[in-house]
Amino acid sequence: MKRLTFTLIGLGLLFAAPAFAQPAADEAPEGLQVQDEAGDEDEGVAEAPEVKDELNSLLNRARKEPQLVAPGSDGEQTLIRLANQDKVPEAAYALGVAALRRGDTAKATEYLQKTLALDPNFSDAVAQLGIIQIEKGEKEAGEAKIQQAVEMDKYCAVSRNYLALAALKANQLDDTIKHCRIALLGDPSNMNAYLNMAIAWMRKDRLDVAMLVVKSALAIEEHNAPILNVQGLIELKKENIKGAFTSFEKAAAADATFVDARRNLAAIALNYKDFDAALRYIDEVLKLLPDNPEFLLSRAVALRGMERFDDAKAVLTGILDKDPGNKEARYNLCLLLNDYLTDYNAALTQCTQFKNSIDKNHPKWKEMELKVKGINETIKALEEMKKLESEESKPDEGKAEEKAEEAPAEEGKVEEKAEEAPAEEGKVEEKAEEKTEEVPAKEGEAEEKAEPEGEK
Repeated sequence: MKRLTFTLIGLGLLFAAPAFAQPAADEAPEGLQVQDEAGDEDEGVAEAPEVKDELNSLLNRARKEPQLVAPGSDGEQTLIRLANQDKVPEAAYALGVAALRRGDTAKATEYLQKTLALDPNFSDAVAQLGIIQIEKGEKEAGEAKIQQAVEMDKYCAVSRNYLALAALKANQLDDTIKHCRIALLGDPSNMNAYLNMAIAWMRKDRLDVAMLVVKSALAIEEHNAPILNVQGLIELKKENIKGAFTSFEKAAAADATFVDARRNLAAIALNYKDFDAALRYIDEVLKLLPDNPEFLLSRAVALRGMERFDDAKAVLTGILDKDPGNKEARYNLCLLLNDYLTDYNAALTQCTQFKNSIDKNHPKWKEMELKVKGINETIKALEEMKKLESEESKPDEGKAEEKAEEAPAEEGKVEEKAEEAPAEEGKVEEKAEEKTEEVPAKEGEAEEKAEPEGEK
């Protein structure tokens, strides 16, 4: 059954682990493939042309502005009226898709079942119900519905995209491409089919073909955030960093709630040490996902790069308080304490705990073995240095005491000299007296010599 509808896409991770600031990587989209089919107009959505036009107009606008069918909106009320009063199955299905997009699976199930009550052969609704069951852990029953939908309509895009995604996760790339092509035969504007196909070609390193698929999708929806994000990933694989950054920015601008593009922008910024920009993108995501450990970890890395070490420590400690088994947080805290805060005792604790949580096959094993050994040696050297400084200070105190004890003896010598002083003065007086006594004799002699001269 081919139908005119709109696409509301739920995607998963398209980003590498932020702990070590790696560039973005391609990952298969995960979660519910929330969409519905577009098809031949001659099959219509209702007998009355005015009803058909009203529905088509709303769905086309909602494709670009999903908020038009948000809970309580005029658009939602229109769809409810069309489903209940005009008995239009496509309207009920659109309500189910909108509920899936906002994560309300209970309401989505209600609307999808109503769709089937109006049209038991509505294959997309059967497939969506199957995916909901799979997400709830009822895999066997859910996949049975997926197969039932394919038997009802081999072009059923919901089923084909589920099968394509399963093949993509198993790295069965040719099967992925096959299912996507069948989905596009039934729905030439199905964005999930374009998305999965582009990722498959990218993984096959057929980057030009992958880009062609992306451009075909963007010709239909130029502001589709997931497709723009994949375009950025392709540019990244082609080592066109500027082009990748531009595509990620467009994806982020196209959807304020789209997380993946902001993840990739943050990854590029971290790799190029633009920590201010990285922190800005990360904080945008944390407004939507406040407790996400991956983004909190990326935030700590950015703060460390900005030399806000205490803030980075607080973030990492917070992660470990909630999840002591988070190895990435433990590793980054180990590095922060040792290399940046030089708190060696705390670093030894964290690094040892991380080392004990991994085995010799872990890529960080050798690094941790050397680091723990180095920290132990550093702590030992610091303790020996402190001990040496303490010992060197003790002899100085002993000498000071020794000098203090000798001081009275020196004072005694001064007193002793002082006592000898009068004797010296006596000698001076004695000499003075001797010189005084001699003076008259010499004067007499002088007189004696003068008298004979006078006689002459």
